[in-house]
Amino acid sequence: MSFSRLFNRCLLLATLIAAIGCEQASTLEQIQARGVLNVATRNGPVTYFPALIGYDGFEFRLASEFAEHLGVELNMVSVFGRDDVFRRLKYGKADLASAGLIITPSKLDTVRYSAAYYQTQPRVIYKLGNRKPRKLKDLYNKRIAVGADSYFESFLEQLKQEHPQISWRAVFDLEAIDLMDKLNNNELDFAILGEHEFVAHRGVYPRLSLGMRLGATQRIAWAMQRSDGRAASLYTELDRFLMEMQNSGRLKQLQERYFSHFEDINQADALEFAGNIQQRLPLYEKLIRSVATEYNIPWELLAAISYQESHWNPNAVSPTGVVGMMMLTQATAEQVNIEDRANLEQSLRGGAGYFKDMLAKIPEDVHEPDRTWFALAAYNVGYGHLEDARKLTESQGFDPHIWLDVKEHLPLLRQRKWYSRTRYGYARGNEPVTYVHNIRHYYQVLRLHEIARERIRPPVEMSHRAPEVLSRTIPAI
Repeated sequence: MSFSRLFNRCLLLATLIAAIGCEQASTLEQIQARGVLNVATRNGPVTYFPALIGYDGFEFRLASEFAEHLGVELNMVSVFGRDDVFRRLKYGKADLASAGLIITPSKLDTVRYSAAYYQTQPRVIYKLGNRKPRKLKDLYNKRIAVGADSYFESFLEQLKQEHPQISWRAVFDLEAIDLMDKLNNNELDFAILGEHEFVAHRGVYPRLSLGMRLGATQRIAWAMQRSDGRAASLYTELDRFLMEMQNSGRLKQLQERYFSHFEDINQADALEFAGNIQQRLPLYEKLIRSVATEYNIPWELLAAISYQESHWNPNAVSPTGVVGMMMLTQATAEQVNIEDRANLEQSLRGGAGYFKDMLAKIPEDVHEPDRTWFALAAYNVGYGHLEDARKLTESQGFDPHIWLDVKEHLPLLRQRKWYSRTRYGYARGNEPVTYVHNIRHYYQVLRLHEIARERIRPPVEMSHRAPEVLSRTIPAI
């Protein structure tokens, strides 16, 4: 901690102590005096989860940014279920809740919500092979589950007034992945989830699908206890922060990082990938893990690249002459000192080595996870073409350091109007965009499988120093 920050904190603490006996300090002053922001959350890929090093998740990253904004450390408290989240707020065990909470009218007497920072559509989830729910009558007398104390439960209570044949189980201490697991195992007929929760998990459960919509699009926000005026300062500062995140484009970047790669993966591809995880991956996983460790990259990332290249087929050969698990060209194999491209271990080493070569070329002012996405794009289209796209991005007034902007300009390399202005000329610039998108999806699914494989998810309370917690060598989702 810097001397100036320590001095300011001591000054604030002295002011807080002086306030005792005349009037209590505001919630914001208390947070700044103790130097810690306590945030209640739930475990899951769109909130907060164990990563390869430390923790990750959209809500975690957003909360980390807010803690940095306040100049304090973040203490993220992971609990099971919304009821426990709200209980933490009620008894003062958390300053706010960052847990993917849909604004629920029935909670407004006890909870105050921030400005919304994301939206979701409530959906009925069902298993393929069963009848798709298209209208409310399809829900009559079915085994339905929703999270207890949630917007979905409140909405069903309203529906039941006109449709008494609809009944459900309100489950405590279960998250979206648990409901989807029960649905996948035929313990339920339907589950009610936000669409964003479903798409975040569907790679693990590709036989589940989206059914009918329930009501209008709903807003997701942070929550805090609705108490006396002491919390007003925190509420005001929180809304100021969210507005700054919106106006700066930073919120959009976080949304792209954690949600965009779930889109446009069709059911057939998801089913095929799930089948290959069960059938092919076990044949090669040990070697993939070994090579990934040797080259200091996440094994799930190397597995995702190799799946995108060959669908884990060590004997793959393309009409253009690329060969092996990592589909190396002869020139690439020579560059990374690989003698036999068809040899499984050499192919994996060659692909891992070439990826690290591309990663090393990315400028230092490009940070993770964008650094990894740039390296993957260069792996596919060539570093020169990537640099051309970054220069085009900058010339158009966008940021060449973030994947969100560069991926919009890579396809321009197919048009003479644009590639004629570049050093390396024409490239099929849409292909690296698709390539990175697919690998991000496969990587996420493999990480979720790793979590599901262990099935050990105890509540975790852990302090994080904002803003940078995870190693820069480990890309976020």
